Amino acid sequence: MTKLKQVDERRQQQTQDLAKRVKELNCLYSISNLATKPGISFDEMLQGVVNLIPSAWQYPEVTCARISLEGQGFSTENFRETTWRQASDIFTNGKRIGSVEVYHLAEKPESDEGPFLNEERSLVNTIAQLVGNLTESRRAEEELKLRARLLDNAFDSINLTDFDGNFLYVNETFCKSHGYSREELIGTNIRQLDIPEYAKLIKPRYQEIREKGQATFESAHFRKDGSIMHVEVHGRVIESGNRKLALSVDRDITERKRMEEALKHSESRYRDLFESASDAIFIRDLKGNIIEANQAASVLSGYTAGELARMNISELLTLESLETVMESQQRQLAGQTISQRYEVELTRKDGTRATMEAMERLITRNQQPVAIHSVARDITEQKRVREYMRTYAERVTKTQEEERKRVARELHDDTAQALVSLGMDIGSLTVATGQLPREVRKRLKELRSRTSDILQGVRSLSQALRPPMLEELGLLAALQELTNDLVDQYGIDAQFQLQGTIRRFPPDAELALFRIAQEALNNVVKHTRATKAAVRVNFSPTKVKLTITDNGQGFEFHEVMNNLAYSGKLGLMGMQERARLLGSTLDVQSQLGKGTTVALEVYQ
Repeated sequence: MTKLKQVDERRQQQTQDLAKRVKELNCLYSISNLATKPGISFDEMLQGVVNLIPSAWQYPEVTCARISLEGQGFSTENFRETTWRQASDIFTNGKRIGSVEVYHLAEKPESDEGPFLNEERSLVNTIAQLVGNLTESRRAEEELKLRARLLDNAFDSINLTDFDGNFLYVNETFCKSHGYSREELIGTNIRQLDIPEYAKLIKPRYQEIREKGQATFESAHFRKDGSIMHVEVHGRVIESGNRKLALSVDRDITERKRMEEALKHSESRYRDLFESASDAIFIRDLKGNIIEANQAASVLSGYTAGELARMNISELLTLESLETVMESQQRQLAGQTISQRYEVELTRKDGTRATMEAMERLITRNQQPVAIHSVARDITEQKRVREYMRTYAERVTKTQEEERKRVARELHDDTAQALVSLGMDIGSLTVATGQLPREVRKRLKELRSRTSDILQGVRSLSQALRPPMLEELGLLAALQELTNDLVDQYGIDAQFQLQGTIRRFPPDAELALFRIAQEALNNVVKHTRATKAAVRVNFSPTKVKLTITDNGQGFEFHEVMNNLAYSGKLGLMGMQERARLLGSTLDVQSQLGKGTTVALEVYQ
């Protein structure tokens, strides 16, 4: 009888322990659901997390909680600080940003950590880690949104049209400079903006863009208020699926055109405009000797106008820039019209360097070339910002991968092991199933099945975050495993094909290629309804080409690749960023009913 009582007590204790673990799992599961809930704000999510905490503790009726994060506090309605406290700090990137605190409102029996259990210590630590991870993810999302706004706030007007001139996209700068809202412009035709003199040139200019791939020319638009804005248009062909579109970057040159007109009418007026221009202006003879320079040129170079008038451009420009300038001059002397700006590097008087965007034209007298008129704009800061954004994107990507690796390791070493232990605990209870009521046995089986499902999900998530195959055997083995998963898990007829002499890439490059393939195959599973797919890796002596194809439903791809954030295609945008870090460009081809192809080439 005593032995039976001991068995019964152990069974009751195990049942209680199991119930506690289930409470913990339910808490973490609910937090995960909150984090992925559409439309929820970050503050609402944190309040939801803090409200979930008491129910996971041993004495929920006397438990309250608070999350403190970067000066903000989120607490349960019954929150009150007491002497019975359990807490864990929240960290992001090794820096403490807050804490998770749990209090008992009444005295309870002593346990592992005051009145708290060891399992509760583990749970509060896990919650703190999750809040830290969610905070870091939210920050990354905000950075992506910021980068998306950069295009809308670009200095130049940007528009996308078909080759009939119908607007498909305009940025905010275009709207403001023309006085229209985006809704008023989308769907209208550029002929409605161009003044008659230029409207008749639209067709041949589109033809030039289509044939040459790009073209630069001047035009003039009517603003909504009836005024005229002169623009310098840099147009190029953009392919969207099987459709070709025209992307145009319009720079407002109204002031420059005004200046040129003034130069024709009055030398006095010319002098005023010349000296007041915000762009640097240099006039030089055909041997490179500077004849005249305006005040902006003096500010840019650090030399006075008198000093510049005694110098040759070879004393200002780097050797490579000098070659570029002289090549442009020779082309103009040969009769070519140079309307495209180019970059040159200038050495200032103090030894520092400035990057300029320059445009030049011949000055003629009696139809003979006598000098060169150069207009230069300092883009040193713009170039630095572009480089910073590229470096930042690289660092964000690297940080994301490090975090994936850390989370994957924790899922494998901690969460998965805890679930295995839980499964073993449930298994030990099933030994006595013959002595348990039917409902209890049924519940045990359900719990064991649920634990097994959760464990499998955790393992799959861990492998997706950082596949061990990639680190152990390399890119090709990892791609083969991805292809096999399509067959085994989703029943898709997938093939992995190799061509050429196989060779390895640096780890960072292999990881980037793997992530691109992984995202492309995720899209195949989630969106395409494909029955067949293929992953091809083609090695040639100087490059490798990765291609992912499917026979799914395809889609109409109207957006420019640089504008993916606006259209919500964040997966494609992430793939594009990784390709860019590899020095490549992502090529996406898709058509309704004819599947999708994603490809990129990486040179070695």
